[in-house]
Amino acid sequence: MTQFTANSHLTCVSCGADTPRPLFKKACAKQDIELLQCRICSMVFLRPWQKTGPIALYDYYGQRMHLKKNELYSQATEASFKELLEIFEKSGTRGKRILDVGCGDGHFIDVCSKQGWDASGIETSPSAVALCRKFNLPVQCLDLFSPELKPGSFNVITLFEVVEHVASPGPFLARAEELLALGGMLYLTTPNFASIDSRILKSDWYVVHWEHLNYFTPKALKKLVCFHTKLAVKTLKTRNISLGLLNNLVKGKKRNRPNPGKAYYNLNNPCVNQEQRLRELASKLPVLGLAKKTVNGLLNLFGGGSTITLLTRKVYA
Repeated sequence: MTQFTANSHLTCVSCGADTPRPLFKKACAKQDIELLQCRICSMVFLRPWQKTGPIALYDYYGQRMHLKKNELYSQATEASFKELLEIFEKSGTRGKRILDVGCGDGHFIDVCSKQGWDASGIETSPSAVALCRKFNLPVQCLDLFSPELKPGSFNVITLFEVVEHVASPGPFLARAEELLALGGMLYLTTPNFASIDSRILKSDWYVVHWEHLNYFTPKALKKLVCFHTKLAVKTLKTRNISLGLLNNLVKGKKRNRPNPGKAYYNLNNPCVNQEQRLRELASKLPVLGLAKKTVNGLLNLFGGGSTITLLTRKVYA
């Protein structure tokens, strides 16, 4: 993951408007979370909080150092990464140099390398970098604004569940645009604040967490891209519904919140772990795979999927 101070003023992190409206508050062990929404562009973001110094938000990767690749990497996730690489190739990339920003445990880089891509990653979490290097993956402890990253150097840049962690997402996307070569593509995913999960659970939605500084709808994300970059939007979709949510609703449970004092991707986060187990199961059952494809089509039609996916291209010199 990348970055890591909250918005320091009551201004929209996307359009700069200074009249946000309060949405709701959520109790949290570190500090209560309050979400605000811009009245102009609908962007949702955390109310600022005071900090006396940097906080190591993402040290939980150290918990995984004892794991082997086959214990850490999901087969279902690997299959989805391969499908994504096929999309990049069919979209006509002019080269195969790819940068994964906030690369976490390095799974995507590992898949890219096996598929013949020149892949590398950057991370600001030392424990994540150490984990990747344990697997001999080309990952550096850098942020996106490091001068070591040269403009026009990459054919594809990926941001998997990163932009919601970034204090100033507009300049962040503009920097990614600068690093792309002509014809290069930026691909990102982020939780969908307009999802069915979010609408049902509201403040109990497990994505509402102190690590997540920004919350996007498809409309708000597209506005952010248009405000801060010249990237051409190729596809903007939503997909998936929380299998954990469905499971809990069937069992008559509406709430299944993680310990708010723990990091969102902590190995002990019950919501994230349950979701991963259910997706792995679904990937092994063909009938569920077909059902998932059908559901994703409907969710995208109405914009209610749990995850937003955005693919853009740099079309100017």
